[in-house]
Amino acid sequence: DWDRDADAETAKRIAALPEEPARQRAYNVVALDYIGSHPPAFMSAALKKVVRFWNIVPNAGEFRSGFYIAVSIASFGSVLLLAMICTVRTWRRWRDLAPLYLIIAYFTLLHAVTIASIRYRFPLEPLLIILAAEPLGALAGRLLGRERRDGNNFT
Repeated sequence: DWDRDADAETAKRIAALPEEPARQRAYNVVALDYIGSHPPAFMSAALKKVVRFWNIVPNAGEFRSGFYIAVSIASFGSVLLLAMICTVRTWRRWRDLAPLYLIIAYFTLLHAVTIASIRYRFPLEPLLIILAAEPLGALAGRLLGRERRDGNNFT
């Protein structure tokens, strides 16, 4: 956070640059210099961002009430759990699902090194819902007595 975590004089100098492309290049140089000279701090921050990115409850304090937490756990938490169950259940078919996994990994990595917030996870949620449908469909099939004989519920 350039307002809080950076050297105030450096941030002030860069913010005073008149053009956005010049500011962006200057911020990139300072950020890459910091990463190069402080790799453990960078890795620690990246891990915190992964946790923030995949948090099943809202990160913002104003959305930390019991109601918001319950809604978030019931909606995204259940989708994430079912998507993880799909990953375990279909581990032998990982090549078939690799495009989905690669997109999810790319977004996670991108936000681990830049800005992480649950709102940036929204483009991934349809993919997670697709994965979550597999174990949900298998469960529905069992409950309705329509389980596939070949054991392959993900077509």
